[in-house]
Amino acid sequence: MGTSSLHSFFKCGNLTSTHYSCGKKSEKCSLCTKHSVEAGLPPLSQCGKADMYAQLDNGQYFPQIELLEDFVHGHPNATFFLTFRPMDKWYQSLKNWPPRQHGPHMNNRFRKLNITGLPAGVGKNVGELSDWYCKHVERVRGLVARHPSHTLVEVDIEDPAIGQRMEDMFGIEKSCWGHKNANAIMMSENMTQLDMVEMHKHYKEGETAEMKAQKEEENRIKRIKHLESLSPRRIKRRMKNGRWPEELSEVES
Repeated sequence: MGTSSLHSFFKCGNLTSTHYSCGKKSEKCSLCTKHSVEAGLPPLSQCGKADMYAQLDNGQYFPQIELLEDFVHGHPNATFFLTFRPMDKWYQSLKNWPPRQHGPHMNNRFRKLNITGLPAGVGKNVGELSDWYCKHVERVRGLVARHPSHTLVEVDIEDPAIGQRMEDMFGIEKSCWGHKNANAIMMSENMTQLDMVEMHKHYKEGETAEMKAQKEEENRIKRIKHLESLSPRRIKRRMKNGRWPEELSEVES
């Protein structure tokens, strides 16, 4: 929450900021951080140079959560941000993001993912998501407290004085602060067609993978049901002919 506002704020202050894509080749931040850690490097080593990395996730993989300890140890002088807003408003935003009438939306996606602290199937209401986010906040605060070379900035993105607070902390004019990613279903009159195309592009990669996995699972279930309908004689004949489907092991004998 609030990543677009942070991104725009620091860019307005003439600092380099990335949002979703990192580096000159515009690789997804979620990928370059993961690849860096897999290579035994600090998470941002292969993500290009920037003053601010506003959004690292791609909507499916969240480096800021899954690689949090790697960030703490690999970038010992980093400043971490925790953003806040009323949880009911955040949940309402998740229910309408990406901005299309019939979904799927982020609240549904969260329930299918297996995020640290939020296992698959959890997150079906504002209470469950609130509990998860509070535990994430406590985790970040605890890690930063144990590694005092870091700085932790906590931002209420709906605080009327947040622009002035950001100016006091970073020396960037408060006029640079603004709400940059208002939900298009709730505030569609403020969205241009280009905005809509960019937001759909932003999540297309994750959604394509999700739909592909769902289709593969549906086909696998169909194959299992077909195998269950076969007689033992036909199954043996298939095995004899070298046609041993992977799903055969899941069929009850």
